Amino acid sequence: MREYADETSIKPIEQEESLTNPTEDNFKEDALELATMSFKEKITYKNQLHKNRMADMDKKEKLSYLINYYKWFLIVGLLVIISAAYAGRVIYRASWPTYLELAIVNNKNDFNFQAYVADSYRTYYSLDEKNFIEIYNNLSVSEQEDTTEVGLTMSNYQTIGYYNMYDMLDVIICDKEALNLFVSTDDTTAIDLSMDTALYDQIKEHVITMSDPNGIKNDGKPYTVALDISDTQFVKDANFSYDEVYLLIPSTKYTDNENTIQFIKFIFGI
Repeated sequence: MREYADETSIKPIEQEESLTNPTEDNFKEDALELATMSFKEKITYKNQLHKNRMADMDKKEKLSYLINYYKWFLIVGLLVIISAAYAGRVIYRASWPTYLELAIVNNKNDFNFQAYVADSYRTYYSLDEKNFIEIYNNLSVSEQEDTTEVGLTMSNYQTIGYYNMYDMLDVIICDKEALNLFVSTDDTTAIDLSMDTALYDQIKEHVITMSDPNGIKNDGKPYTVALDISDTQFVKDANFSYDEVYLLIPSTKYTDNENTIQFIKFIFGI
């Protein structure tokens, strides 16, 4: 009498026959059968299937098959490695200090201020390149500008205000026209109120005192609005498009302004 395998032994027998039967399609996986297997059985099944597929292949065909079969695993793995490396770089760079954020206003010279300021500033303070020095160039404002106007996009004046509001600005460098605008706005603060007496005494001959023509800022009384840096070596080497060059201190740097003070010392070689 013929003996039948019990129910639990049917699946392994079928698996073995399907993998060793040369008439089976070796490039087709039995999805239904795989669904009933344990993890270990699936691994065994797939390994045997790969052996069957490569049994009659030469070395070149085997290499081509392996590359084609595993290419998505390699691509995904490579993307994971690249993503991890990029994330690590971002995290590492985020730990770098920011030493200076400078806005240059109304300058029409295409001089590379980013490189010039960064190189000269780092050299002066013996800094390496593991830090951030941000230069906002290509900003223009007009003395007659309506500072209350609101449009669909920010004007350059509003952009400067945005940088200032979100603590992204340590110093403003500008010409006479921009100075005449900022003397009446809340974007800048008085020079003498932003530093200690010892430093102020060293630079007071460069201080520009003006009054708000609208009679609002400082109640219309004269105040130390800017520093004239026109004759400094920094300005001479930078080749600005205007001759009269002024340094303003943003209103958010009235206190807690170490970067601002460091830049002023750099400008005057103190």
